[in-house]
Amino acid sequence: MQGGCSTLLTDCADCNPVASPAGKEERMRARALIYLAAILLSLRASATCDPDSNPVDCIEVLDPSLGKEVAWGPGSRGPDDSLFWAGGGGGVAGGFGFDAAGNFYSLSNRYGNRDIYRYTRSGGKELIARGVGANDAVGVPLGLSVDATNGRIYLSIVGNISGTVAIIAITGLPTLFDIIETYTPTATTLKFRVPAHPEGLPSADHFDTYWGHVSDLPDFTQAQPMACHYPASPPLVGDYLTVADTSPPPGPGNANYIVTAVTNGAQRRYGRKLINGVMSGRDPALLPGCPPVAMLSGASAVQPNALP
Repeated sequence: MQGGCSTLLTDCADCNPVASPAGKEERMRARALIYLAAILLSLRASATCDPDSNPVDCIEVLDPSLGKEVAWGPGSRGPDDSLFWAGGGGGVAGGFGFDAAGNFYSLSNRYGNRDIYRYTRSGGKELIARGVGANDAVGVPLGLSVDATNGRIYLSIVGNISGTVAIIAITGLPTLFDIIETYTPTATTLKFRVPAHPEGLPSADHFDTYWGHVSDLPDFTQAQPMACHYPASPPLVGDYLTVADTSPPPGPGNANYIVTAVTNGAQRRYGRKLINGVMSGRDPALLPGCPPVAMLSGASAVQPNALP
């Protein structure tokens, strides 16, 4: 219809602002604003990195379960020219290490902001953090070191001022006491708290405890079940588990050992072994079967808030 718009004419320039010249200009202007906002956000992320006064923002943590903090500096590194400060030499990033759960961490990229990767024991590769410094040498991590006991990654940052450096800590990795059970033995029982990541696993479905003669080691095929498939439901972190010790008193000159295996899904672990300087997990196939009915003397779980 002349002089107006039919509701069926969706491409009518007079009534469809998208199809009209003015509408197209508005759409282009909106796109430009979106691009500009993205650029400004990117510039803002890197602009806050000042290795001489605010080095913590020179590291961007991508894993939401991890944190960051200044562990040392900014200050002078003195005469120390170790690879931790100089990377792999000539400004090339260097450094690697394992956490308490056996995950491997490395600092990658020869140039640019450099990335921190985690390689899991199951074969995965995860980008967990990266540098956001000004160039290839200033404000970017050059060295990496892992503190497996306390669950931290240390990154060296070089400042604009000659000789000025800082150390940034990425926090939140599994700690040593997140993966091992600390036992409290008595004359008749064995007690331990459930760690956050038993034997490096995400959690525990159940535990199996065995005893054996020290003289049989490292042959675990002779181990005897003491308590199996406990507790009845998957335990929580911090639960206090108690197992009755049914191992016989050893004779003169002999000794017994007690070992606990943890199961999570299809994975089962019970500690590590050191052979020729190489640390590896013990073979779970060596342990005898431990069926759920073999709660030989029972095991119980006590919630932390129920402890005396």
